[in-house]
Amino acid sequence: MRLILELLIVAVLAAGIGLGLTGWAVNHPPMFGAVRSGPWETDPKIGTADVDLYALAVMARRGEAPLAVGDGLSFTAMRDSDGRKLRQNCTYVVSGATPAARVWTLFVSGAKPAAAPDLRRAFTNTELTHDANGHFRVAVSSEVQSGDWLPIGTGDGRFSLVLAVYDTTLDALTGGRDVPELPEIQRTDCR
Repeated sequence: MRLILELLIVAVLAAGIGLGLTGWAVNHPPMFGAVRSGPWETDPKIGTADVDLYALAVMARRGEAPLAVGDGLSFTAMRDSDGRKLRQNCTYVVSGATPAARVWTLFVSGAKPAAAPDLRRAFTNTELTHDANGHFRVAVSSEVQSGDWLPIGTGDGRFSLVLAVYDTTLDALTGGRDVPELPEIQRTDCR
């Protein structure tokens, strides 16, 4: 009887540790072969047959379908340009230029939705205000901001920003060189 109890305890511990490590790996995925530019990162193998299993698990958990390698890339930022995690109780400014692509979108992912369902959820390159240098500026905050603004809802949870660049590939963006500089994400204040 004691042997059965010990085997049961070992099995429960092994299952708990295995499931716990799997959950941690999906929530904090290792980015094998990741390409980074400031706070932005992408896996250029997503959308190919060479994608790693961790990336597939993360996409399945989020309910995302990857862009095919010829369709474009999706860059994600979970931290600001100073390395701090993005939090819903803070205000951020995303600014700069984007890589050459026919179309791109900027949207918030993983945030508690804003109270008003009719608020904007994303911007495309044609909807933003650009300055004389072709740069844009988008405020990301739970409170209304002047100019281009993406709401992130209330609370102090974490979120990420996604910059999806369509009709381009990493080789087309870089010309075989380093990854181009992507927009900065600066935290301006927190509540």
